[in-house]
Amino acid sequence: MFLILSVISAVTGSFWEIFSGRHSKPLLLLDLDDTLYFDKKITYTAIGDKMDKYCRDHYGMTTEEVTKMCLDHSSPANGLKVMKSLSNQQIFNFLVETHDVSLDHLKPDEKLKKFFLFLSKRVELFIFTAGPWFHAMKVLLQLGLGDIFPRSRIIHIGSTSFKSKYLKSTFDEALRIVDAENVEYSKVYFVDDSLKNVRVARWRLDLSSVPDLPYLAQRFHLLFFQAFWVKINFDYV
Repeated sequence: MFLILSVISAVTGSFWEIFSGRHSKPLLLLDLDDTLYFDKKITYTAIGDKMDKYCRDHYGMTTEEVTKMCLDHSSPANGLKVMKSLSNQQIFNFLVETHDVSLDHLKPDEKLKKFFLFLSKRVELFIFTAGPWFHAMKVLLQLGLGDIFPRSRIIHIGSTSFKSKYLKSTFDEALRIVDAENVEYSKVYFVDDSLKNVRVARWRLDLSSVPDLPYLAQRFHLLFFQAFWVKINFDYV
């Protein structure tokens, strides 16, 4: 654990300044699925399966064609919009049907809520998700975090023209939505379980001096929260 904390401290040392009061109201953009909570990708897999089925049932597409569409157009929603000329309402219908999955395995987490209540006094908190807002709200309500992250604090796929988070234009739009032009980029923090998304954040926030450590970037969210849990549990609980 000491080694983990040392690595995190070396790479994200400036974040600890939040707790010392040397920065006022930095911005923290948090991914939702498999970052804010962990369920061994149960939810992610269920949604992916429904997307495959929707494209197969409605458009006769194979799984391979759906995968290629996502690669070519950054997300299933944007791919359908471009390739099938779907309206925004049709895209919305697609998202509603494919995100209608059980979240019964997610339970209220009082420790997590206490953590974010503490953090919200020091940081502007936002959810930045590649899913629709209503899925994010369902997850947050299941976790007991709906009052900390209201809809106005959710940047979702509809906010960013249905495009994936790993595009620079999407990240630019997210920064515009949270009014980040009025905040130094050194005070904007981004946590995600996707290496591709983390690399876009590095580029956009001019973090080229930060070492590109693929494994650390891929597991950054886990180490990030582990490190904060240790500090919170010792100093604030």
